[in-house]
Amino acid sequence: MRKINVKQLQLKILFSLIVWSVPTWSADPPIPNPTSSFYVLDKANILSESTEQTIIQTSAELARKTKAQIVAVTVNTLEGYSPEDYALAILRKWGIGDKQLNNDNL
Repeated sequence: MRKINVKQLQLKILFSLIVWSVPTWSADPPIPNPTSSFYVLDKANILSESTEQTIIQTSAELARKTKAQIVAVTVNTLEGYSPEDYALAILRKWGIGDKQLNNDNL
């Protein structure tokens, strides 16, 4: 009978967990492209047309006056990601905010 080396077994298990976890560490959620209006994307289809127009107008005016950008996005699923990770992926992919003003983070 072969003797089991506990330390080696622990390392193999740890290595297996790391290998299986890497795709979730490095993979970004599938983020849709922004619409031509940029400030609103209603993939879940929950916003009325007037609400979308209000968001677009208010956000455009805010950006013009303060350089701050507010974007409203609705989706049917976060694809298993946390809301924070999903929002950060949108921020990065869409280029929301201004790096020089340091307003491009959550």
